[in-house]
Parts: sequence; C-alpha cells; structure tokens
Amino acid sequence: MITRKSQVTVEFLFAVVFILFVFLLLLGFIFQRSSELTDTKDFLDKKSDCLRISSLISSVYSGGDGTSANVKTDYRVTIHDSNRIAVEKIIVDNNTKEENVTCYFAAQSSFHRLTGDITIRNVGGNVVIS
Repeated sequence: MITRKSQVTVEFLFAVVFILFVFLLLLGFIFQRSSELTDTKDFLDKKSDCLRISSLISSVYSGGDGTSANVKTDYRVTIHDSNRIAVEKIIVDNNTKEENVTCYFAAQSSFHRLTGDITIRNVGGNVVIS
C-alpha cells in the first residue's frame, strides 16, 4: 500500500499560501482606504475651521462696535485683505504636500497669519484680528 502524505502536505501548503496571499491583498486594500479616510477627515476639519472663522468674522463685523469672539484652531490660518481665508496644516516635515482650504467672509480686514487662540473684535466698525 502506498501512502501519499507528502502530496497532502504540498496541497495543504498551497492552500495556506493562497489564504495568506488573499489576506495580504485585503490588508493592503484596508490600509489604502484608511489613508484616504484620514486625508478626507483632515480636509473636512480644515474646511470646518475655515467656515467657523469666516462666520465669526462676519458675525463680529455685523454685530457692531464692541463685539468680540474667540476661537482656537490647530491649523495655520491666513486671513487675506481680499476677504479670503486660507487654512493649512502646520507642517513639520518638508516632504509632505499639503493642500490649503479657502473660504470667504463679509468684512474688511488686514492680512494676518495666525494659529492657536484667535481673538476677533469689532473696534469702531473695523474688524481687528489678533
């Protein structure tokens, strides 16, 4: 009687290798999706901060003299004198390509580049940001 233990072992190894290969493909797909989700979350966080700051500037402007508001952000906020706000991530690594998010506000302000705690005040009808 001939036994075929070695053939069963080779077939078993092929099955295990195939299962590992499928697992690695799924793992690669999951990591790619995770990276895309992280990028989307970062974009939405920046857009949220941009719209929040834009809304605060417009509200303080329309609130009249003496109105003030404070906001905290983890991003670098650039307020242009053309009623445009750009929000970008503070980059530690120079190899990272980072998109900034822009939005607009209804007031007049001078150029500012800020991060952290931001104070927005209406002084005599002019918006002062510090």
